Parts: sequence; structure tokens; C-alpha cells
Amino acid sequence: MLKSIILALSLIHTPYTRMNCWLFVDHATQMHCGRGLLDSTCNGQLEIVHRNLRLLDLVTIERELKQGDIAQFHTGHVAMYLGQGEWIDSTVKRNGVAIYQMQDELAANQSGWYAGPIRVLRKKSTKVL
Repeated sequence: MLKSIILALSLIHTPYTRMNCWLFVDHATQMHCGRGLLDSTCNGQLEIVHRNLRLLDLVTIERELKQGDIAQFHTGHVAMYLGQGEWIDSTVKRNGVAIYQMQDELAANQSGWYAGPIRVLRKKSTKVL
């Protein structure tokens, strides 16, 4: 997971016109699922750890999340959890890749990207033999 976080942080300030949220998550996780994440678990590379959450639920359970968890919103938007209440994604609103707190989105009543059911996906750990 640390590698995904380091890659994600290295992309801060990348303009949205060069990297939308899906390209960002693909690059950071190096799974190359693209928008296929919407309908699958990226060929079994991801597991669903929460489903049918609301934004308030997501903020409430942040302490249960792990670094690198991916929130997938019903709008098709995706964001990666960094830890300690911080998220990273790429949006037009923030002009590309940026860190923010989901609590702030909730307080600002951001209903667009973050409305509707949310699921949280986690990269499956690989076991070393």
C-alpha cells in the first residue's frame, strides 16, 4: 500500500486535463483497471469492504479505512484514502490531483460527485510463499 500512497502523492498538482480520477487511481495503484472498476473488482485484485454508504457514513467510518482504500461513488468518481481523514483524487473543482478532507465536502454539502451510494474497495494483499 505504501507504494500506492507514494505514487499518489507524486501526482499532486497534475492538471485534470492530463489526469482524471480514473487515470489517477490506475496510475497510483498500478492495477490498470480503468473504468472497469465500476462493474467489477478489477479481475479479483480488489475486494469490496463496504457498500451502499452515504457520504456521512464514509466520514464516520474513516477510522476503519486503510491507506490506499478506494471510494467509488455512484457518479463514477473515485478517490483514494491517504489516512488521518485525508483523501486524494483528481477533479475539475480542484483543477487536478489534490488532497482534501471528506469532512469538508460533507460540511460544504457537496452533493454532486459524492451523492448516492458509495462503495469502498481495498487492494487484496498478496501472500509471499
